[in-house]
Amino acid sequence: MTVIGSRSVAGLDEMASTGFGFTLGALVLAPIAAAGGGLTFTPTTGALSLLLLLGAGPTAMAYAAYFRGLRDAQAGTAALMALLEPLVGTVLSVLILGDRLGPAGIVGAALLLTALVIEGSKKG
Repeated sequence: MTVIGSRSVAGLDEMASTGFGFTLGALVLAPIAAAGGGLTFTPTTGALSLLLLLGAGPTAMAYAAYFRGLRDAQAGTAALMALLEPLVGTVLSVLILGDRLGPAGIVGAALLLTALVIEGSKKG
């Protein structure tokens, strides 16, 4: 996804390519999830509103910004930066929700941050 998204398509901005990607992914995965009994979503007005809000805001806008940033960053750097998403989520869950991060998680986070620092120092 990172390598393909690093090249812009004429007439297709980041938001449209993000929308196409998510729509295609949903169309491919929905039948598989339905066949496996994985679709247990009850489509109430509140649930659909929240789904739309979360899909349009933090998901679509973030990926559009990510794909826009790919134009200026090398694919390796962008892929490493994308790994910060779960790391930030983990740190927030530790700080806000009181979750615990085990030794393997701490080592993994340190390795990821070290890789980002090393990659960033190559550019500067």
